[in-house]
Amino acid sequence: MISIIKSKESELSEKDLLSFTKSVYYLLNGKISLIDTLTIVSQNYKSEMKNKILILAFAAVLSANFALAENFEITADDISRATKSCDKGDMKSCGALAQIYNYGWGVPQDLLKAAPLYVKACKGGDAESCVNLGILYQSGEGMPRDEAKAAELFDKACDDGHAIGCSNAGSAYIKGRGVRKDAIKGVGYYVRGCDMDIADSWLACLNLARLYEGIDNVKAVEYYKKACELGGKDRFMSSVAEHERAWQSSCESYERLK
Repeated sequence: MISIIKSKESELSEKDLLSFTKSVYYLLNGKISLIDTLTIVSQNYKSEMKNKILILAFAAVLSANFALAENFEITADDISRATKSCDKGDMKSCGALAQIYNYGWGVPQDLLKAAPLYVKACKGGDAESCVNLGILYQSGEGMPRDEAKAAELFDKACDDGHAIGCSNAGSAYIKGRGVRKDAIKGVGYYVRGCDMDIADSWLACLNLARLYEGIDNVKAVEYYKKACELGGKDRFMSSVAEHERAWQSSCESYERLK
C-alpha cells in the first residue's frame, strides 16, 4: 500500500504523510470519514500530491495493516503539525489542539491552554469546539463559570448540526441551567439531536429514553436501542470515560427493558 504514494516528485515523505494522516484522523475524533479527513489534509498540497493522498485513502480503507488503531499515541511531532495548521487558520486543528490539552492526550492536562484554542476555533466555525467551550463555561473549569454563555454555545452548535450540542442544550432547558426551565423546549433539542442519526446522536437519544422510561417504555426501549447502536459507531468513544459509561448504560437499559 505504501508504494502507492511513492514518487520522486513527492514533497512529503511517506513517514511524514502517514504520521500526519493518522494524527489528523485521530484529532478529528472520528467525526468524519477517513476519506473526508484525507481530503481535508490534501487541500494543502498541489494536484499531484492530492491525488496520491486520496488514493492512499481508498487503499487504507481496504487495508487491515493500516496503523489507525484507536490507541496509537499522539506525538510531539503530531502536536507541532497541528499547531502550525492552527496558526495558519485551520480551525479544526485549533479545536483538535484544544482537545489535546483539555483531555491530556500526550501532554499534561491544561484547561487554561485548551480554553483560548476552543474560543478561536468556535469563532472560526468549528461546532465541536463551541460544545467543548460551553462545557468549560458550564463547569467553571478553564473559563469563568457562566451557564447562560454555555447554553448559548450549545444552541449555536446545535444549529450548526452538532448532535452533542443539541443534547447539551436540551439538558440546559430541562434543568434550567443558564436559561429558564422549559421541558418542552428541552425535549425538542433532544429530538433534533437524536434525529440527526449520526454517531454523536447517541447522547440525545439516551436522554430521550431516560425521559420516556416509566411513562412509555416502548418509546424508551426504542431510544435506548438507538443510543446503543449509534454510540457503538463512535470508534473513539473510549477516549472520554464519562461518555463511554453513559453509552454502556444505554445498552444495558435496552437489554433490561426489551
